[in-house]
Amino acid sequence: MNLYPLKFEPIFKERIWGGRQIEKVFGKDLPADVKIGESWELADLPSDKSTVVNGPLAGQTIDQVIAEFGTAITGNNDDQPPLPLLIKILDAQDVLSVQVHPDAAACKRMAKGEPKTECWYIIDTQPGAVIYKGLKPGTTKQQFAGAIADGTCRWPAHRGNSATVGHDLPRL
Repeated sequence: MNLYPLKFEPIFKERIWGGRQIEKVFGKDLPADVKIGESWELADLPSDKSTVVNGPLAGQTIDQVIAEFGTAITGNNDDQPPLPLLIKILDAQDVLSVQVHPDAAACKRMAKGEPKTECWYIIDTQPGAVIYKGLKPGTTKQQFAGAIADGTCRWPAHRGNSATVGHDLPRL
């Protein structure tokens, strides 16, 4: 069988800061009366695996497709699976929870996951939207809390902007 453009069933994640914009902007059929903060478009995680919804591979998970087609999917990546890519659409109607993804040494110590660098692309925003991203070296918890409170650690978020967020960089 030849590969073809694959479509995947989105995996919706309820979040307290979520909303309904994924439905409005992308036309996705969201569960009723639920704040959806994330639509995972492509995932190959132990707890969440994208499922193909079109063509002869419909019903197969991404790891099954990778097992069958190998480097035709992953390129020259000898470490298969999982696919080292997670594609999400976020709907942040409020400030997100603080996140810091561990570095490689911490992942190894915890025997869990891999370092996770993120790339954000802003599709749309509301007036006054901001991103909280990063700390200056030596910043204390008290200084960080104060910067959040007084707004000095905010980055304006505008449609079309992008940001790369390293695995060890706190973000909201």
